[in-house]
Amino acid sequence: MDRHYAHIGSANLDTRSLRLNFEMIVEIYSRTTAETLVAHFEEQAERSREMTLRELEARSLLTRMRDALCWLFTPYL
Repeated sequence: MDRHYAHIGSANLDTRSLRLNFEMIVEIYSRTTAETLVAHFEEQAERSREMTLRELEARSLLTRMRDALCWLFTPYL
């Protein structure tokens, strides 16, 4: 909220998160901290780029296998 408030945590507003998972959220009312976080996210957004489907498909077999294995564990993460 206007760089005065930060909401950091893992909770989502879905049934699994609200009933099954022990998720935490920290609310920080600090302009300094909120502005630091905004600067970090903006820097990450500037360094990021959109990937095409062709680029995703061109990844190595090992990378695709790693991602597939990790995908199996997403319900538990």
